[in-house]
Amino acid sequence: MPRLMREQSPSQAWEPINPGGGGWFMCVGAGPTGIIIVCSDVSGAYRSLDRGQSWDVIGSYRGLKFTHASGVGFDPKDERLIYLGIDGGLYRSQDRGETFQQVVEGGYWKDIAFSSADPRIGYAARQLGWQNARASIYRTEDRGLTWRKVISSDGFSLPMRVLRLILHPRDPDTLYLVSGEDRFASGVKALFRSHDGGRHWQQMGETLGPITDMVLSPDDPTHLFVTVEGQGVYASADEGRTWVKQAVVWGRIFAKSGQILRIINEQGVWETQDAGQHWARKSAVSDWTEPGWQPAWHFGTGPGTTLGGDLSDPDAYYWVNQQFVYGSFDGGASFRGLHTRETPPGSNHWRSTGIDNTEVYDLAISQAEPGLIYIGLWDMGIWRSRDHGDTWQSCNQDEFGWEGGRGGDVRTILTDPDRPGVVWASSVRTPTNGRPTSHLIRSDDYGEPGSWQDVGDGLPNPKGNPEIWGLSLDPRSPVARRTLFVTAVGHVYRSTDDGFHWQKVFGGGRARITAVDPNDGRLVYAGGDGGFWRSADGGDTWEKSGLKEMRGVYDIKPDPSNPGWVYVTCYGNGLGLYRSQDGGVSWQKLWSNNVARGVAVHPENPEILYVTSSLNDCCGAGPAGSAGVMRSVDGGKNWTAVNQGLAWPFGWPIEIDPFDPTFVFLGSPGTGFHRRQFIEP
Repeated sequence: MPRLMREQSPSQAWEPINPGGGGWFMCVGAGPTGIIIVCSDVSGAYRSLDRGQSWDVIGSYRGLKFTHASGVGFDPKDERLIYLGIDGGLYRSQDRGETFQQVVEGGYWKDIAFSSADPRIGYAARQLGWQNARASIYRTEDRGLTWRKVISSDGFSLPMRVLRLILHPRDPDTLYLVSGEDRFASGVKALFRSHDGGRHWQQMGETLGPITDMVLSPDDPTHLFVTVEGQGVYASADEGRTWVKQAVVWGRIFAKSGQILRIINEQGVWETQDAGQHWARKSAVSDWTEPGWQPAWHFGTGPGTTLGGDLSDPDAYYWVNQQFVYGSFDGGASFRGLHTRETPPGSNHWRSTGIDNTEVYDLAISQAEPGLIYIGLWDMGIWRSRDHGDTWQSCNQDEFGWEGGRGGDVRTILTDPDRPGVVWASSVRTPTNGRPTSHLIRSDDYGEPGSWQDVGDGLPNPKGNPEIWGLSLDPRSPVARRTLFVTAVGHVYRSTDDGFHWQKVFGGGRARITAVDPNDGRLVYAGGDGGFWRSADGGDTWEKSGLKEMRGVYDIKPDPSNPGWVYVTCYGNGLGLYRSQDGGVSWQKLWSNNVARGVAVHPENPEILYVTSSLNDCCGAGPAGSAGVMRSVDGGKNWTAVNQGLAWPFGWPIEIDPFDPTFVFLGSPGTGFHRRQFIEP
């Protein structure tokens, strides 16, 4: 087998190119000097050192072992100390988030809080699992270097899903716990207090109803305020022994001072300036400025964990949800998107600020127009760039994605090599209340919303979400009547009229990918879980080919400069990258990896190859076994890891720019799409 060379010099690096926003952001907060940390479910955590203007990613190269981050905490005095809870362990940084070290292994960690009276003392909540409502509490007395369990899940008589830990500002042994509904599990909606460092707990305000949040008055910690679902906000001046209802509004409550308090929920922000005697709406969601490429329209399971404060500024609040990150720096009078920027303003072209958290599907670079690129994503649908990935425009259309044109799942994209405006894609539509359906769609106007039409005549009925993958095209077929191939429900379909009508030409192979030799349209390939197949007559007849081990076919790429040469990646134990030099009849293994995903061949120099590898394609995975992006400059004899700039060693779709092959474009599960230029020495 070929030997693995050391990773090359980091003089070149991958740069992210995304619209901004993406998957599910779990929680948010900011430390004593305003360092913001956002936790995500598919790409670790994100950090901003400039109040949300830009972000960098905290991933495996900074010490994390898994991608699902679920809790964040800060030392109230020392900006260097930051804590992350992930699905798999509790982590500590002592260099402002540059690197993290695991301090407790295992568990699903939620809120983390440290005492302002004695920062050596802190607490962290650990759930038994990500779908579990059994919690234990850990305590540290050395600023997070070591932790001990002070109460196990058996110590709580009620199901607990910890949303928040609130510490007494003067007594580090007194703390409060808010349990409630979370994304994956729900505990009792209630408030608890401990006076002995978390060993014993007493429920508070149980007669009020389902308590959703709580705050102590900064001026007098005997004064408590709670919000109760469906009831309103209540105040206590005697540490919770008696309560007085103040207003019919509930949500996440913050205190700027003993007199100024704010409640934030899905409708907007309410404020009192007299300790709760009178409340008034400060802003509504509809008042928000610069929300981003899409209005704020959903807020996850509620404000319990998705809203965070800022230890450096009592007028700063942050709100994250399934796709977006918002910030307010004026006490909630307005919020603006921190995940994307319109570039230039008013253009409807968007550029990420660096916080993405996206699950990738496909990447297509036009051979007909320089700079034209399409990307397909989970939830965010299909996007277009006409400036080499610098900025992006949404191509989503209501009837083929989420309602309102908000996105969808786009699994495969194909551009015509001669007609720059023609593009095909498969999109999954998910109604608010209903079953998802898959559609094969086509645009003759660069994917402009409103220009897409359903062209899946002959494909399986879209009801029940039949999987549509693997679009390919015979570039030598007539321009106005292209021959195309696609897979649906594991079968191969062919169209000979530009993609409008389809016929099944091969079944039973559990196929998910197709490809056509660009030099000979008679050579057509298909592959999937069942193995690899070839057709030597344009798809009329098929034969199983490949080595016996070649199952789990993930990508097929013919060599554009060598007729009959084709590369195949196979996902599975002991598999990897294979090459045939005779149209798929005989094969040679070039690289071994258990989680191989994509492959790209240089259009002018077949000695230059790229192959990608990723265990992760969604969420929760770690870097073990993933190689990211590998590069060979000698036809696959030797390989070099080229992962500089990636937060995780994850790679999936990869393509080379046909107009400037020094540029390579990559989809990395979790952090989205990237671009890198490779200059030969």
